[in-house]
Amino acid sequence: MEEVKWKSAQRIQKKYIENKEQKYYQVELGIQTVRPKKIIALSRSIDEDKLNRLREKVEKDGWKDISPETILLWKLPNGALIVNGEGNHRAYYSRIEGIKEIKATVSLIIDMSKLTKEQQDGIISSDNNYMIALQNYIDNDDDEKELIRLHNEAWKVRNDYLKALSLV
Repeated sequence: MEEVKWKSAQRIQKKYIENKEQKYYQVELGIQTVRPKKIIALSRSIDEDKLNRLREKVEKDGWKDISPETILLWKLPNGALIVNGEGNHRAYYSRIEGIKEIKATVSLIIDMSKLTKEQQDGIISSDNNYMIALQNYIDNDDDEKELIRLHNEAWKVRNDYLKALSLV
């Protein structure tokens, strides 16, 4: 079991939330595979009873990435991960028990001051296009294949752009 000196997610997030210089931009990446070793902060203290129930379940069934949409992480500009609200116990457990990879819902925090104006505009534009495609998909009640295609295409364009900038 790894000994970890946990930080407070709220203290770390304060810098990014206040964002007085408009320096940081947040992009929702969705469900991603992450390395728990990079998780450095929790959003609240650990409930030992809840942790023990999780430990017993994992000992019985093994680690399963059930409901990764409820493990919410921020990926900071330095690559570290912090828990953003939900998923503390699974994040904590996976880190201290040395689990190599887990699935979680990740928001990427980008330090825009390190990018050119063109790169900043590209991130904002591709993210806006993705969010519009996502909203159109959500708002449509039909099983509209074209909307699904446009959503997937916008997601790919945005993520390819982020990869080209070595941000993901």
